[in-house]
Amino acid sequence: MFRLGTRAATALCAIEGASLTLVRGARVRALPAPPKKAAAARRPKPPTTIAPVKHTKNLTTRSKQPERTVLKAVPLPRSSVYIEVSHLIPPPEGSETRVAVLDPDVFAAPIRRDILHRCVVHYLDGTRQGSAHTKTRAEVRGSGRKIRPQKGTGRARLGDGQSPMLKGGGVAFGPRPRDFSTKLPRKVRAFGMRIALSSRVREQSIIVVDSFDWPGVKTKEFRQRLEALSWGRCLFVVGRGEETFKRIKRVSKIDGILVIKVEDLDLHTILRWPRLVLDVEALEWLETKWHPSSWEKVQSVFQSEPVVVKGHNLPPPSFPSSIVATASL
Repeated sequence: MFRLGTRAATALCAIEGASLTLVRGARVRALPAPPKKAAAARRPKPPTTIAPVKHTKNLTTRSKQPERTVLKAVPLPRSSVYIEVSHLIPPPEGSETRVAVLDPDVFAAPIRRDILHRCVVHYLDGTRQGSAHTKTRAEVRGSGRKIRPQKGTGRARLGDGQSPMLKGGGVAFGPRPRDFSTKLPRKVRAFGMRIALSSRVREQSIIVVDSFDWPGVKTKEFRQRLEALSWGRCLFVVGRGEETFKRIKRVSKIDGILVIKVEDLDLHTILRWPRLVLDVEALEWLETKWHPSSWEKVQSVFQSEPVVVKGHNLPPPSFPSSIVATASL
């Protein structure tokens, strides 16, 4: 047994090939080095041969994957919307029942309340004037003299008489003229119009008349005819010429009746009025204007006139005596 320092023991281990357990400040015993294991016999590697590579577009070879069947969603065809045509002028007895065939892409769209909400908010934002205006302390008339000294009075510090803290002074952070209008994509607005029209069809709130050519000029006669039809408060949407619009507007000065042109019809007006009365020309204009293909710059063909069908050949479902609109959604 002998005492070695750490450096001396490390050097002796390197010279004699012994393995030591070094502990600082302790006695160290030299141990013989463990015998080395015999190296395992290695098998010679076979000579590698390099095969010629053909020049192809894709040098990496991939395993063929099984073909996948891709299923494409095909929209189901929608059936047309049928609305029985009413008559503002009493028709002669024995006349045929006429049915207006409406485009399902415009009058049978899926109902989306979120789109309607966005369109109504967009419309109401555009109707705000935004003209509220208050004067700041720089705009209020008056002198810039300091009201009282800064110190010595025991009261609060004040500047001029236009201070917002004083009566008759300016307004701090008051309303100023601004634009409240918001932006909404045009396709969303077009979709909202189709949803509004489709919701009215579902609620049976759309009435189709052949024309608005009222022969009389008396408002009393026109009121009596409306009471006989039991339409109540309704909006007349005229799609024909200017003369027809002026004639029907002249005799319809009645409470609960409003006459507008089809070009002025908007989504908020459709939802606000409980009943809409449209002529055939107004329906044609709405189909041409708000059809989805017209917003994608594709020419579309529409039915120009309502289909005339006899009573026993009406499309299903059968119509009751009142005006009923049926849409298959």
